[in-house]
Amino acid sequence: MLPLCVANYADASPIHGRVKFEGEFSHNSSTNYSSNGSLLGGFKKGNVTEGTDDFGSHVGHDVIETAYDGNAPTWQIDSSPFCIDVTSIDIHEDSGDKIKLEGWGVVHGPDHQDTEGHWVFHRDDKDHHGDFEFDTRCKPPKETPAPATLLLLGGGMVAAGLARRRVKRSA
Repeated sequence: MLPLCVANYADASPIHGRVKFEGEFSHNSSTNYSSNGSLLGGFKKGNVTEGTDDFGSHVGHDVIETAYDGNAPTWQIDSSPFCIDVTSIDIHEDSGDKIKLEGWGVVHGPDHQDTEGHWVFHRDDKDHHGDFEFDTRCKPPKETPAPATLLLLGGGMVAAGLARRRVKRSA
C-alpha cells in the first residue's frame, strides 16, 4: 500500500497558468480597507472570464465562493475546490468605493502540488463588482543582499587575498 501512496503523491504536479474571475461582490462592512487589510466580503455570483494552462478548461464556468477568510479565500469552479493562502498583501488604492489589493500567495488545488503565484483583486462598491486574478507564472522577487552585506563580503574577500599574498611572499 505504501508504494501506491508514494506514487500518487509523486504524480502531483504544480498548478500552471492564470485564472481570472469576476462578478457580483458582497461587501459586509463600511470599514476602511486600508485600516485592517481585509476584503470583508466575497463573490455572490462569479464567472471565470480568463484562464490558461490548468485553468483553461474552466473559462465560462461559474465560480462559487465556498468559504471566506481574509487570508485564505476558498472558491469552487465546477466541482474543483481551490484555496489561496495569502502570504503578502499590498493596498494600492482605497478611494472609498474602489480598492485594488495585490500580493503573493500559495494556491492549493485537487491533484496538484501547492503552487506559489501572484494575485490581484479589484473591487468597486458602486456597482458591487469585483474581479480576482491569480497567476502561477509569476514568481516572487528573490531577496538581494543589502549593500552593507555586500561591502562586508567584498572586504573579507580582499582581506583574504591580501593575506594570501603576504603568506606567499614570506614563504
